[in-house]
Amino acid sequence: MKCDLAWLSKWVTKLPPAEDLARRLTMAGLEVDDQRDQVLELELTPNRGDCLSIRGLAREVSALTGADLQEPFDPEDVPSALKGKPRLGKIDIEACPYYSLRLIEGIDPQAKTPQWMLDRLERSGIRAHHLLVDATNYVMLELGQPLHAFDADAVSGDVSVRWAQAQEMIRALDDAQLMLDPDMLVIAVDEHPIAVAGIIGGAASAVGEQTTRILLESAHFAPEAITGRARRLKLHTESSRRFERGVDPRLPLRAAQRATELILKYAGGRASKVAHAGRLSPEYRPDRIRLRASRLAKCLAVEVEEAEVDRILRALGCRVKQGSRQWQVSAPSWRFDLAIEEDLIEEVARVHGYDRIEPARVPLRGGWEIPPQPWARQLEHCQSRLVECGYSEAVTYSFTEEKLEQIFAPKSKPWRLLNPISKDQAVMRSTLVPSLLRAAQYNLNRQQAGVRLFETAKVFARDGEDVRETWVLGGVACGMAHPLQWGAAARPVDFYDVKGDLESLLQGWSDSLAFSPADHPALHPGQTACVSLGEKKIGLLGALHPSLHAEFDLGGPAFVFELELESWSKFPTLRFSSWSEYPTMARDLNVVVAEDTPASAVEDCVRSLGIESLQEVAVFDVYRGKGLEPEHKSLALHLIFQSFSGTLKDGEVDGYLEQVIAQLAKLLGAETRQWAKP
Repeated sequence: MKCDLAWLSKWVTKLPPAEDLARRLTMAGLEVDDQRDQVLELELTPNRGDCLSIRGLAREVSALTGADLQEPFDPEDVPSALKGKPRLGKIDIEACPYYSLRLIEGIDPQAKTPQWMLDRLERSGIRAHHLLVDATNYVMLELGQPLHAFDADAVSGDVSVRWAQAQEMIRALDDAQLMLDPDMLVIAVDEHPIAVAGIIGGAASAVGEQTTRILLESAHFAPEAITGRARRLKLHTESSRRFERGVDPRLPLRAAQRATELILKYAGGRASKVAHAGRLSPEYRPDRIRLRASRLAKCLAVEVEEAEVDRILRALGCRVKQGSRQWQVSAPSWRFDLAIEEDLIEEVARVHGYDRIEPARVPLRGGWEIPPQPWARQLEHCQSRLVECGYSEAVTYSFTEEKLEQIFAPKSKPWRLLNPISKDQAVMRSTLVPSLLRAAQYNLNRQQAGVRLFETAKVFARDGEDVRETWVLGGVACGMAHPLQWGAAARPVDFYDVKGDLESLLQGWSDSLAFSPADHPALHPGQTACVSLGEKKIGLLGALHPSLHAEFDLGGPAFVFELELESWSKFPTLRFSSWSEYPTMARDLNVVVAEDTPASAVEDCVRSLGIESLQEVAVFDVYRGKGLEPEHKSLALHLIFQSFSGTLKDGEVDGYLEQVIAQLAKLLGAETRQWAKP
């Protein structure tokens, strides 16, 4: 939004210097990105659609500076010089609470836009077109109400406001052919749409250099009937920008009067009476909001005088009834964002000045704080450990693509958004994996050789008619395992790299940590594991299924994991463990087991003996092929023995090894191939 200060000065007395005004607006939440040549460029938040006009900014400046707000004009309805008025058909009052049309004919098609209007439009970033279009754009910038002019000679029949039919088409003003969805509102004559309501007009009814008769439209469209539709049509218009955020529902008649006045003054012509359907909203919203002085002081940690609070609320356009240490406030029609007490507290804080809140005092805790979660320590531990392993933290949207949600969570019934940001963010996610894979794809496409990302966030699943929220930890690794370096060959990341990262992450639970084979439709068969702590399954680890490589275009394999934080046991207390001063003794052992016997089962079998001197057991090799029976494999074990009471002798270690061999044969039917001292 660009604001011409010379234009603004017509609405506010004693306007501060540009630099001071820019600072005050920024401190009040209306950020000024640029200030030059007496033009301010503001970046407005979505809740402040009321400031997308000179009049709206003037109200804000008046509240911030105490300067008087003045109305440079008071448009009155022009006398009707034409008999009759435009014909209206059926109007969807819920989507369009107020709709009006006025016929103006006898317009001079050669009329030129006055220079002062051209200058203000140009300094506001609006390109000039034709007097009829320029006048409606000017009123939109001045008052905040979008208007539209139809060529009356191209409109024959009753004008209605209805929902579009499935696959209905319209050729827009920019000559683009738009296919409409059934939830898009249109302005139609008979069965033919002539505009997409609140977004863009149709080319068939556009005004031009030969136009002498127009239908001037001024309407109020409900924000929920407009929001998101322009984005779906790949459009971004000044009209949709305002209607999506909410336009003052009292403005249509005033804006129509102002536009009629300008058109008749500079292009001549005669106007009819206004044909309208619905009714204008009251000046103040009916719901009253209670603001308590005690609550205000508690949240701001500063005492704002009651007279100042009263002044601020009234300057913002509110109707205020003051009681004992509290106020009953009715929000004005143009402030859609004022609904609860905290909204009013924020308004008082920003207009009073954030810089006037004493920095030495800490605000008392409000009632909206989130109680600490029992697994919070796990979260902090995970974040630190993964960063140490070379991962970067990602923050992605809580929404995802519906097709990916069906692939990665086939048993879930996702919550669809009524008004999605885009087609790719249409449902609430029940898994972090698709979002992380998209983030990895984004980074690899920007010449990152290797990507390791993690995220800790909530996922959402159906629980009957309710939403169940769960905190999970997700991660992805793809590309090169290590940065390019001298003395080591480059290689891609593999399953065991990520498995090792999880073992490091869950080191505190190493006694109960286990990986077992698992299946998942989105993961590679044979490279998918269930992660468990004892008997409790806490997540999955696996390689992305080859059929999905093209979807994410990662240039090679990708490995993902997802763990439920809330299902973990309490973070173990770290304790000091003394070390032995006596030497270790190592033995290697080869055992033949059935193909379906997992390596972890062999390790657990050895540990189940409870040999005090056995400090470590690990599988370091697997062999299949010549010399073995079908459906069998040979596993190589590395065992380390060490005593805390003295130096072990070969005979003692050999005795332990015999126990190991007997235990493996008894429980797993294992046969020994050979064992040796390494």
